[in-house]
Amino acid sequence: MSDQTQIKATPDRLRRLAEADLLNAAQLDEALKMTGALPNLTRWRWFLDYLLLVLGAAMGVAGIFFFFAYNWNGLPRFAKLGLLELLVTLSALVAIRMKLKGHPALITLTAAALLTGGLLAVYGQIYQIGADSYQLFLTWALLITGWVIVSDYTLLWAIWLVLVNLALSFFWRQRLGEETFGFFFVSFCILNGLALATWEGAKRRFTWLGTRWTPRLVSLALVPGLTSPMIYWLWANLGSSDYEYYRTFLEPGDHAAAALYLPALAVLLWFYSRREHDLFMLAISLFSLMTCLTTALIRIMQFSNPLDYLLVGGAIVLQAGLIVTVLRKIANSWEAAA
Repeated sequence: MSDQTQIKATPDRLRRLAEADLLNAAQLDEALKMTGALPNLTRWRWFLDYLLLVLGAAMGVAGIFFFFAYNWNGLPRFAKLGLLELLVTLSALVAIRMKLKGHPALITLTAAALLTGGLLAVYGQIYQIGADSYQLFLTWALLITGWVIVSDYTLLWAIWLVLVNLALSFFWRQRLGEETFGFFFVSFCILNGLALATWEGAKRRFTWLGTRWTPRLVSLALVPGLTSPMIYWLWANLGSSDYEYYRTFLEPGDHAAAALYLPALAVLLWFYSRREHDLFMLAISLFSLMTCLTTALIRIMQFSNPLDYLLVGGAIVLQAGLIVTVLRKIANSWEAAA
């Protein structure tokens, strides 16, 4: 027998076979289910169980917070602290009892992590310790770090990263002031860039890092964090001398944040087109580039006649069409190489 090259069954290839009348509708649906493109009954049940479990835990934690808020004046201080400490302890013990295996145990541990934040907030409110907001979020993140490490749970890691980002944001606003906000964007992008790089680098070693929603969530913070200072820098530096007013507000941190934009965007485009195929990452990176180019065009244009507005609109349409064409070609090249 002669060797035959095996071609991976992808949804696009299966649909092309159906368009060529090589597969009927029932065969196409069954093939898509076999490849995982369409969920079967077992996957639907798993999804609904997981969704209801997450919603139930979230509503339970929210109900606890509202209970303390509504009965604040009627509860003694030790009752407030004692009840929350008891709930945190019981949640952690239940998760440990289940050996941190399975979604019920991990979501219970996540509820304990959220209740820890409520405990810190109640403690600060009772004793009026005068701590800044960043200290609350930083302490919260530090207290749950151990649980985050041993859990191997993406949702808990995402919550921890959100807390660290909030601590950084409040620290910069409350201690360093807005005059150095350009350097805040630099530190913000470095923090989330390191988180994204760590996730992508470690996922081959740790299988639980294989989910894609977490790095995409990080990119939704990283890419706007790169784009915002770049737009501000373009708005201040481009245009006629009439815009000199805006340049007076530029600080060294604004120049540093703008200088970080192109190298960081180039790394994102290279990595997610060559090393880790992810159209979502490429799409938001190219949309960021489109936003900056449109900002530069708007700033340069004088808008002395209606044709200038038409030109900007045409440029937006042209860029959007070009991005779609590029993404489709990249997706087809990935499919051909699969």
